[in-house]
Amino acid sequence: MSVDAGQGFGLGMALCAVLLAACTNTGESTSGARRPAMDAAGPPATPIDASATDGAGARAIIGDSVRDDLVFEIRKAVDGPGAPFESFNYLCGLCTPDDVPAFERAALPPGFARTEGRTLLAARARLYVLENAEGQPRALDLLPSIAGAEFELGAAPQRGTFIQGSWVQVDLRSDRVLEWNVGDVVHEVTDGAATYVAFLVEQGTDPESLESMPLPDGWTHVRRTLETPLLLDARGAPQLFLALATPHLWQRE
Repeated sequence: MSVDAGQGFGLGMALCAVLLAACTNTGESTSGARRPAMDAAGPPATPIDASATDGAGARAIIGDSVRDDLVFEIRKAVDGPGAPFESFNYLCGLCTPDDVPAFERAALPPGFARTEGRTLLAARARLYVLENAEGQPRALDLLPSIAGAEFELGAAPQRGTFIQGSWVQVDLRSDRVLEWNVGDVVHEVTDGAATYVAFLVEQGTDPESLESMPLPDGWTHVRRTLETPLLLDARGAPQLFLALATPHLWQRE
């Protein structure tokens, strides 16, 4: 069933009321409840190549981030036909683990919430600024230690399609490129027609534990070691796969 314009809106809102924290991956609500704090431990973030573009002039928010880098993200949910998945998501490409305490303390604009702390599972990733902000701010200045507006609009989920139980396919506007090296172990899920690879996981997750996640009927886990590099050019309108119970993200190949 699909949460889309004119279809399934009431069901989507009912599910959101029951599973709000899971389906939004947020830890802070308007009531002030907070998620567990992000762990600042880990390798330093890779410096951003602020001049990097996608070849068409779009500037990279996150340039060549590498495996285990911590992702700083906030989102503004949209109360519309795509609820509870429709939102505007902002990411910080200049933030490092040293900025975790300030990020936890930062006052967010009305309607915004932090996402769970997640780390990159792909070998490298690049995320570009969304040029069409649809009337939303293109960037937000939250951390005084970083000059300028450091959180930039990088993704805009549009709608979700429930597969079975808590698994959802999400369509979104986002421009990113993901890479894995020869010899990397990738964790995929497939129904035989579509295959998704895990690229962003909850901080502290052992990738091997992904294989124990229950899947919808007809879906299977695939664990493979790459014999050739894997490059996913997910610019335009990529599709994600996720389970409402966890903040892991899987990119369609």
